[in-house]
Amino acid sequence: MNEADLLKLINEQPFGIAEFTAKSGHYLFFNEKERLLRCLSRHQLQAVCVFDLFDEDERDTLKKLFAQCLKSSAKQAHFFDYKKGNRYFQMRLVISDNGNIISTLTDTTDTHTLNASYLVNQEYIKCLNDAVIAANIGCWDFYPQEQRIVANAA
Repeated sequence: MNEADLLKLINEQPFGIAEFTAKSGHYLFFNEKERLLRCLSRHQLQAVCVFDLFDEDERDTLKKLFAQCLKSSAKQAHFFDYKKGNRYFQMRLVISDNGNIISTLTDTTDTHTLNASYLVNQEYIKCLNDAVIAANIGCWDFYPQEQRIVANAA
């Protein structure tokens, strides 16, 4: 695969890909999705340090993860989850063979929303179950494929 084909492949990924200097966090490379997820122009990304994109607490956490990457093997990934506006993101950080930090950036908003919905649904189910028990209502489910009935005590 030639360099142009590789660059095309990287730019067509549904997640951001970037390479940073390990100490300062400046961008050395980024694909188009990284730029779009960061909501910055190419020029802005080339001029910014990744740490400057976060508030103080998140910046400190990210700097610690960069330091951990420098101490770890190239195969060990470190994850940084954060929220920006109403969107949720996850950065996956690894150290490259040349000592820089390589990152993938994924928008995890849909997954986060599904997890939150699942937890709300579980709470509704618990409340409904508590009401059925308190009212002493008999309930059952029939599973025809298994020829099995599951019923509560009532």
